[in-house]
Amino acid sequence: MNPYVELPCPRCKSPQIVSKTWTETVQTFSGTVKVQCSQIICTNKECQAEFDKNLEADNKKKAAIRTKREEAE
Repeated sequence: MNPYVELPCPRCKSPQIVSKTWTETVQTFSGTVKVQCSQIICTNKECQAEFDKNLEADNKKKAAIRTKREEAE
């Protein structure tokens, strides 16, 4: 199995599970390659909710910085 799933959650030490799995096609220098991706989540709902909240805040900060940089150019 995936070694990442076997590790406990770094925030609360609860077990983790695979939420979903999908395949992406990625363009490379020599053609394309198919990559299998998995989303791993914490089984502790409060911990996962806090993680999602922090991730959304980080994404908003990055988007603001990106917009500011584009306006400066």
